[in-house]
Amino acid sequence: MHLPVFDRNQGNIAKAKSLKSQAEHNLTAQLVSLRAEILEAVKNFEAARDALMIDDPGQLDAARKVRDKIRAAYELGGKPLIDVLDAQRAYRETFRLHIASRSSYWHSLYALNAAIGKQVLR
Repeated sequence: MHLPVFDRNQGNIAKAKSLKSQAEHNLTAQLVSLRAEILEAVKNFEAARDALMIDDPGQLDAARKVRDKIRAAYELGGKPLIDVLDAQRAYRETFRLHIASRSSYWHSLYALNAAIGKQVLR
């Protein structure tokens, strides 16, 4: 018969130390992952913000005015239909790019707020 006189629960102590060490490593890995996610979100937000600032709001108005003038000239017989279609295509492309840059900005803003865990920018 064996009596554990000198054991003093060393196995459970070693197991607890191992679990503590594992938890600390998991925490460190999660913090590294979170930091990378936040840095990526900041980078994406800054790129989207810069693209939105570069986007000239006058471009959309100019494309609309050109489209309307060419359509009016067509209705008076001064322009062929192909010019009207081309102006409409140019306006739609300008409008699509405008919407895409705004969408990218708002998506990146919400992704940044989600990565940080609270609303830091509006």
